[in-house]
Amino acid sequence: MGKDVYVFGGYNEVTGFINSIERLDAFQVLHNWGADAQWQVIEIPANVLSTRSVSLFAPIGPNQLLILGGQETDGVFLGDGYVFDARQKVVRRCVDTNNFKHSCESN
Repeated sequence: MGKDVYVFGGYNEVTGFINSIERLDAFQVLHNWGADAQWQVIEIPANVLSTRSVSLFAPIGPNQLLILGGQETDGVFLGDGYVFDARQKVVRRCVDTNNFKHSCESN
């Protein structure tokens, strides 16, 4: 995604499972020794995309990232999919199925 690094969802010790998307300008990290680099948190409403961990998160276009499945707080694996538009900072559902449930420990 150009000079940006994106991270989606996961778990933190304060709030538990999360659904935010975070962006880091890698150019600032590499050229300014990280002095000015800060993560930008892009909040996604829970009614648009539920909190989860171990989802697949991968680029599918110049400004789009795919979010597939994951695991909810109760251990249930998810079979949904979303596209995140990095330019507009919006998420839209693209698939919802119980036939394919996915989690990805690393990608």
